[in-house]
Amino acid sequence: MNQDQLKTLLDRLDYLEFALREQISRIYALENKLEITRPDISLKQPEPYSAPAPHSIQAEVVAPEFLPEQPMMIEEQDAAAIEPQPPQPPLEVESEEEVSGIIPEKRDLESLIGGTWFNRIGIFAIVLGAGYFLREAFRRGWIGPQGRVMIGIAAGLGLIFAGEKIRSRGYKNYAYGLSGGGISILYLTFFAAYDRYQLISQLMAFLLMSLVTAAAVLLAARYDALVIAIIGLLGGFLTPYMVSSGVDNQSGLFTYIALLDAGVLAVAYFKQWRTLNYLAFIGTIIISGGWMDEYYAPEKLWTTIFFFTLLFLIFAVLAVFHNIVKRKPTIAPDLGLIFSNAGFYFGTSYFLLENKYHPYLGLFAIVMSAFYLGLGYLTYTRDREDKYLIMTFIGLAAIFLTLAVPIQLDQHWVTMSWALEGLVLTWIGLKSRSLQLRAVSAIIFFISFSHWLMFDLAESSFGYNQSFNPIFNKRALSAVILAGSLVIAAILYQKFKEQVELRERQFFLAGLIVVANLVTLIWLSSDVIDLFNKLRMGIPEGDVNAVEYLRDRYNNFEALSLTALWTTFGLSGLIVGVRRRVWGARIGGLLLLGLTILKVLAVDSGHFEDKWHRLILNPTFASFLIVIAAMAVTMRLYFHNENVHKDEHRLVFNGSMILFNVLALIALSAESLSYFQKQIDYSKPYEEQRELSLAKQLTLSVIWTLYGGIMLFFGIRRVNRLLRWMGLGLLAISIVKVFLVDLSSLDTIYRIASIIVLGAMLLAVSFLYQQWQKRTEEEKAGK
Repeated sequence: MNQDQLKTLLDRLDYLEFALREQISRIYALENKLEITRPDISLKQPEPYSAPAPHSIQAEVVAPEFLPEQPMMIEEQDAAAIEPQPPQPPLEVESEEEVSGIIPEKRDLESLIGGTWFNRIGIFAIVLGAGYFLREAFRRGWIGPQGRVMIGIAAGLGLIFAGEKIRSRGYKNYAYGLSGGGISILYLTFFAAYDRYQLISQLMAFLLMSLVTAAAVLLAARYDALVIAIIGLLGGFLTPYMVSSGVDNQSGLFTYIALLDAGVLAVAYFKQWRTLNYLAFIGTIIISGGWMDEYYAPEKLWTTIFFFTLLFLIFAVLAVFHNIVKRKPTIAPDLGLIFSNAGFYFGTSYFLLENKYHPYLGLFAIVMSAFYLGLGYLTYTRDREDKYLIMTFIGLAAIFLTLAVPIQLDQHWVTMSWALEGLVLTWIGLKSRSLQLRAVSAIIFFISFSHWLMFDLAESSFGYNQSFNPIFNKRALSAVILAGSLVIAAILYQKFKEQVELRERQFFLAGLIVVANLVTLIWLSSDVIDLFNKLRMGIPEGDVNAVEYLRDRYNNFEALSLTALWTTFGLSGLIVGVRRRVWGARIGGLLLLGLTILKVLAVDSGHFEDKWHRLILNPTFASFLIVIAAMAVTMRLYFHNENVHKDEHRLVFNGSMILFNVLALIALSAESLSYFQKQIDYSKPYEEQRELSLAKQLTLSVIWTLYGGIMLFFGIRRVNRLLRWMGLGLLAISIVKVFLVDLSSLDTIYRIASIIVLGAMLLAVSFLYQQWQKRTEEEKAGK
């Protein structure tokens, strides 16, 4: 073996020893990091290998402090499974931090400040310092305009080439700062050459700055550096302002903006830089808004619409490529960009077209709706996992379709169109099992109902239209269509009940039915009110008493009509709710009946003393009879009904019983008081007036006593404790009234009659109690 072969062999042995020590050090570091307990193996410090001086490796190698005497045992494996591995290249020596595993995944604050921030600040300082130096040199006349421009170009290109050189050595962040600074200097240099020194034409300046923008985008793609792309994008949007001559060049400007957007967005698409998408959109909006404010004129309408449509399509298709083709999940800023793009385009186009082409704006909204519906369908077929994007496109389609209706149609047609749209979307949502479509349909139904309340009601009212006709009017037609659509939607929910969750189906069924009845109730109530308003306005002027008489009659019959209408709706909802076990219908019916009772007590009862009333045969007493009958029907519905919870049964049944008797007692008492009050003529002698007052008090005592006795009688017969206690309470009040009021104020004959009636009733009640107790004891004894 000659000297050269020996040297080569020793070098290889040295390298193998170094590699072995390095691998052992890594294993120890990993075991320490993972807290793996090593077996107790006696260790000894190995004797270092001493290579001949001429052949020793020059670089220092840090060997581990200890090596095991024997290698770690390897688990037995199937020999066939062990394949020879190809030779591996020499491993690069890692730093101590890399071996120990203490380098974090993200750079720490120290590295960020020293390696990145200082780089950016340093470049900014150099650019600023160079600017101050050049300004001073220019001020003193050291350098002429051509020299200044050449210096700027040289500085910009020099920084770009320096960045390229440094990047090749591995200093990427440092190179980004240099390249970005060079691009900025080139922008400023070409701007100064055009605007300050007039060394180049506007076209040349525009081309040169566009070239810088293209170079920035290419460098950003090459370096994978977002910051350079942002600098190029900002410079690209600033170029039209910096080289503007004050003369409009619409075609050139928007062609440039479209190409700039397309290029930048292409880089953003391939590099997945979403920030560029948002910045490009903001820049486009600023440029477009500034141009419209400065240069737009009506004769430029269609050119403007063309370019705005082109820009709109660029950003609309962006979502398709980025989120659908690339299958990247949509995030909130993406949705904001989609909504903003649609809103700015439609709003601007509406503003431009509204004066001359308003009849076609509804069609324009429908086209927008179809466009987003197509995007939604494309998204659903390609990437149905991206639910947010699908909901966004479908939502925009629904919004524009909804906007098309009020833009194109009159008020009541708007309500009907929205109602039918909500019905169609409900059907499609149920057929396609799309919760998003069903949610959109619910929103459109709500908008339709709100529009009907705010506009249709007032437009067809008597105060708005003196030729009002009940039932046959515009709001009636829209109300029927709206209520019918809601009912059909509820039927569809019941038909497709297997495709909808139980909670959603119950909620929407109850909501749709309640709103449908509410629409019908409000419509009919409004027609009743407007009908009587029309009748009151038709009263001829003349005798004051005659006018007052007719007005009181109309007011009284209006209150009766509303009572009958509201009670009918309330009972209908209650009957359906009890028999079909629909909780929402029961609650709605009970609430409406409660509201009707409050109206009767607050409004209808105020007409008891109307002079034209006849005893019992008058609208006010009829209103009380209606709500009393409603309470009787309610008790009948809940009597021994197993379709409702026992707590609800007890509460509603007992409450209805109390209201039944309270309303009946109030009606009888008020009718008695009003009858005698109308008989009193203050122009007649005092004795006649007093006689009627005494008769009024006696009648009231008799009514209370008899009614209390009747309640006790039925309470005993029906074995109803609540009814018995109510009867006892009313009799107690009657006793107090007779002994404290009647005995002190009534004449002898009335006093005697009052006491006899009370005594007879009390004896009858006592007999009933004795009889009931005896029968109860006999039944217990029989058992």
